[in-house]
Amino acid sequence: MKSVEDQIVTVGNDLARTFSDVLDAIPGGPHRPQRLARSLGVNTILTSRLLKAAQQHDPMAVAHMVPGPEPLRRLLRAAERKKVNPELIREARAAVDRFAQLIDVEAGDRSALDAIISGWLPDARERVELIAKQSVFRGISQLLGTACDVQHHTAILYPSSQRKDRVDQLWISVAGGLRRVRPGLVVHYDTVHATGPMLTVAGKPVEGLDGLLLEQFCSKPLPELEVSHADGIAQYTLSGSEVGTQSAVQLVHATFLPGKQALYRSAGDSPRRTKMTIGIALPSRTLIFDVLVHQSVYTGQDPNLSLYRTVGVFHRDPSQREIDRLDVIESIQPLGAGIAKFRAAETPANQDMIRYVCARREWDVDQLRGYRCRIEYPIYGAEIVIGFDLGVRPD
Repeated sequence: MKSVEDQIVTVGNDLARTFSDVLDAIPGGPHRPQRLARSLGVNTILTSRLLKAAQQHDPMAVAHMVPGPEPLRRLLRAAERKKVNPELIREARAAVDRFAQLIDVEAGDRSALDAIISGWLPDARERVELIAKQSVFRGISQLLGTACDVQHHTAILYPSSQRKDRVDQLWISVAGGLRRVRPGLVVHYDTVHATGPMLTVAGKPVEGLDGLLLEQFCSKPLPELEVSHADGIAQYTLSGSEVGTQSAVQLVHATFLPGKQALYRSAGDSPRRTKMTIGIALPSRTLIFDVLVHQSVYTGQDPNLSLYRTVGVFHRDPSQREIDRLDVIESIQPLGAGIAKFRAAETPANQDMIRYVCARREWDVDQLRGYRCRIEYPIYGAEIVIGFDLGVRPD
C-alpha cells in the first residue's frame, strides 16, 4: 500500500499532466487567467489557481495549489463545451476523482490535506499556518467577546545600577484597537504576575493604576480600567459597555523590575538561560515582541525563541519542556542598534515611548540593540519566550 506521501505525489503528477493537456487543447493559448475565464465562463480565481498549479514542477506543489475537485469538474464541463477532445476530458476527470478520494480517505477535508502537504512543502507551510491561526482568532474573539488589533510588548534590559551581576528590566506593553465584540462581556486588558515588587517607570511602587499607564500614549479620553489584586496577581479589565470597532481604545503601561535578570552563571553551574516571557491572553491580529538590550549585556550572541502550549503542561523547567514546544515558523529579526531601528508601523509612537521611559530611568537609548519577533494572529493561550544564554561569571 502506498504511503500518503506517495499518493499525493501520484495525484499531483496526474493532475498536472491531464490538465496541461486540457489547457493546451482549449483554443486561444497561451492562456492568461482573465482571458481564459472569459472564454470558459468561469471566475478568474479558478483559472488563476489552475494555471499557476499547472506550471509547478513539484507534484506536492501542484496538489497544494490546484483548486478543489468541484471547481475542477466545473472547469472541465466548460472545456467540453469548447469541443476539447473527450478522451482528454475523461482522463482529467479520472485524475480529479482520485484527488477527491485522496482528500476524503487520507485527510478528511481539503484544509487537512494542505496541512499534511505543508510538512513536506516548506513553501506551503506559512500559508497553511496563517489560515489556521486566522480561524482560531475569529473563533476565540467571538467566544470571549474581546479582540485586539495589535499587542506590542517591549522588554528593555539595562545594567543594574545596584548590582554588577544583575540586569534591570523594564516592560512597555501596548494594546491597540482593544474592543468588545459582544455586548455584556468583560474585556480583560492584562494580568500581571509578580513575585517581587512592581515599580512604575519612576521607580515607585505600583498602587492601582497610579503611574502605571503612560497616559500620553493612550487613547483620549483616557479609557477607564478596573484593577483587582489577589495573591500576587493584578487583573486589569476595561470598564464600560461599548461594542464594535468605533469603541476601540489604546492602552499603554510600563513596569520597572530592578535586578530582574541574571547577567552570569557560576562556573560550576549547568548551562542556563535568562528569559523574557509573554502569554497570549488577548485574541490579536498582530503580536510584536521586542527585546532591547544594552550593548554590554549578553554580548556576542543573538537571542533564541521558543513557543510553548500552556494547556496540559507538565514541565515548567525549560530543559524539560520540549514536549510542550509548538512547532511553528516564527523567528527573531535582529533590528540593529540605535533608536532609529526600533520603528513599528503598527505602533507609530513606539520610538517616543522608548525615549520617554529611558529618559525617566536616565538610560542611554542609543546604547540599545534590538531584536523583534512579529507574529500574525498569535495562538491564543501560547507562551512566547525570548532568552539569552548566560555566560560564566568572570573571575
